[in-house]
Amino acid sequence: MKEDIRKAKAAYARDWRRKNPDKVKRIQDRYWEKKAMQLMPQS
Repeated sequence: MKEDIRKAKAAYARDWRRKNPDKVKRIQDRYWEKKAMQLMPQS
């Protein structure tokens, strides 16, 4: 049962990413901007 749930969630996420490429790009950009701020020295 849990495997079926995991597959359904993955399929939904794949569909959502395919239908919303602009949102996916914004989310990824925001993630990497935040990550870069964490990695830069705080001088």
